Amino acid sequence: TPTKTVAQTFALLFTVSIMLIFAINAHDIFTSFVKTTKLGNNYEEALRLDYFTNDDIPDDYETFTRLTANNKQINGTNDTFNFNLYGIESDSTLKVLLDNDVTQNLLLEDGIIISEYLRYNYDLKVGDTMSFSVKGTLYTYEIVGINNELIENNAFILKEELNNAYLLDDTYYNGIYTTDSTYQSDNILIRISYHEALDEIQNTLRTSINIVYFILSLSAFIGLFMFGFVITNYLSDNRKNIAILKSIGYNSKEINKKYILVIIITFVIAFIIAIPTTDLLFDLLLKNIINQLGYILILDITLVNIVISFLSFSF
Repeated sequence: TPTKTVAQTFALLFTVSIMLIFAINAHDIFTSFVKTTKLGNNYEEALRLDYFTNDDIPDDYETFTRLTANNKQINGTNDTFNFNLYGIESDSTLKVLLDNDVTQNLLLEDGIIISEYLRYNYDLKVGDTMSFSVKGTLYTYEIVGINNELIENNAFILKEELNNAYLLDDTYYNGIYTTDSTYQSDNILIRISYHEALDEIQNTLRTSINIVYFILSLSAFIGLFMFGFVITNYLSDNRKNIAILKSIGYNSKEINKKYILVIIITFVIAFIIAIPTTDLLFDLLLKNIINQLGYILILDITLVNIVISFLSFSF
């Protein structure tokens, strides 16, 4: 097979493979983002108050404390940044930090749980030690878990420990998780309906992602058309040689091995190389999204989607 044909075929197959892998794996990009971020947020509204209080609230509500923390060190090395620090109860059912499993909130008794957004921004991991200050009070915690939130630099510790920054006991709070939207108070600073906000984000960006899917599909179709054109010309150029081989007794299997096998091998190699290349492009896209939109999207290449991409391309 001419080197020019192999090179053209590889370039086309490599490009189309990236498009297919990207399109199939990114198909549910915003659905996955919303589903992941909603996980464990089992409340209707999160209310932030303009001061601390220990007033009674409905029995099915839960309270929290929210303050700004200034990080000083990571694993003993200076690393300064600000993040939102929440104090919640370890038995909270409206705010569940890991896998929507209430029992895993007990990890707060052993350390701090941070959001995926905070982990990504500052390259943190479970086992790292964070030292930070809140209103002049210094805290040092080991990271014991990564929460699935993808929008804010958040971290969570026990409410009673965070309230120490104001020398308050754990009955005080400046935030409320509600199970409905009926709570009224003159002290409400902001009220957030997390689920509605996420749905609005998804609806706003759905048009953009549909345009991306259309462009990818059109580009893949054009690439496949060009690939077919190259192969057709290649077989046409070798029609006389194929006819001669048939006339002297070569069967279809032997002819395919001589003229088609190299194309198949080229396709497999191009597809395999396209997988890590697409993963790299995903990482670059994530960084750009964080810079432009301010939150992380879920873009994982899964084995199932790779198989689907390969079979779609093969057929």
